[in-house]
Amino acid sequence: MSIFKRLKGKTKGDIINWVESELSTSCIRPFKTLYVNFRCLPLKQAIRFPIVIRRKFSIHCLGEIKIESDEICRGMICFGSFNNKSSRPTRIVNRGTIIFRGSCTIWEGVLLELGPKSLLDIGDSSLLGENVNIMIRKGCKIGDYARIAFDSQIMDSDFHYMLDMETNEIKDCTQPIIIGNCNWIGNRSTIKKGTITPDYTIVASNSLLSKSYVMGGGKYPILAGCPAKVIGSGKRRIYNYEWEKILYNHFKDNKEPYHYKDNGINPFLIPK
Repeated sequence: MSIFKRLKGKTKGDIINWVESELSTSCIRPFKTLYVNFRCLPLKQAIRFPIVIRRKFSIHCLGEIKIESDEICRGMICFGSFNNKSSRPTRIVNRGTIIFRGSCTIWEGVLLELGPKSLLDIGDSSLLGENVNIMIRKGCKIGDYARIAFDSQIMDSDFHYMLDMETNEIKDCTQPIIIGNCNWIGNRSTIKKGTITPDYTIVASNSLLSKSYVMGGGKYPILAGCPAKVIGSGKRRIYNYEWEKILYNHFKDNKEPYHYKDNGINPFLIPK
């Protein structure tokens, strides 16, 4: 889409916001973008440049990167796409395999660190916020439309073994992680080994997750605390950005809750 078509009908304020946003995210690294695409992807995918590298990007080891999606388009996976809080580069230390199931936005300062034979499976339309650390030794699956907020960390290993002094037993320090579809992980949360969250889970900021939350949480659970426990249910995050604008304008002038009257609930909640 051309710039003129994109800005057609927009207000002066919208145009100014778009220009300033483009200025803050336009630092594409052409050589690294070229290298990562042709180093990691089949030629028929690489020529479309589905991976774009922006800003500071440090490559320690690229390992194996795959895109398993029916639709391959330019810039569908973007490293370093936004910088508001981070002063460090986006880093990749991949000695395993990363699979992208569709589009993914990775903000600046993210660390992707995978050990040998490990797997990081990232769902479609997912987002990793600034300074998110993902350190995997066995496996981690992140569902579609997941949002991992800034300064959070995901680790499927304790990285060191412990001896039970009573039984002389040593347990595995690594267990895979599964994060469900449409999960919203609040900032500065920690997700440890063995964590399993159901679809549509909301996690409050500064929470610590370390077990399966599939049973007993009700529909649309809300987790909070250290360690995390279910504190509520029945609420979903609104992902539709057009509707977020409508709600923002509503609450500028109103204190009363907004009542959504349309029967089609999914377009209201899913990104557009």
